[in-house]
Amino acid sequence: MRYRNIFVLLAVILVFDTTAQTTRTWDGSTNTNWSEPTNWTPSGVPALNDIVQFTGAALNNCRLNIQPPNLTRFDVGGAFFGTIDLNGKNIVVIGTDGSPMDFN
Repeated sequence: MRYRNIFVLLAVILVFDTTAQTTRTWDGSTNTNWSEPTNWTPSGVPALNDIVQFTGAALNNCRLNIQPPNLTRFDVGGAFFGTIDLNGKNIVVIGTDGSPMDFN
């Protein structure tokens, strides 16, 4: 019985430790707000551990109107000519070794 409880506990920890990761690309199709789901492809505001890309032409610049969660990757490609206004917020990218890089 004791081993069964330990197994169940480990299974729960593994399920909650696994965080889904989505790559979201800024297209700015609605306005300048980071928090607007329709400004991103696929639609949705970047969440914890997501990958964020600014890689192409966007209809609007980006303004961080909320504090974004920690990201896994933050890419700004050469084809992006807009601006990213941090608006007093900061972007934290967690490296593969677990150390944060802070952009502010």
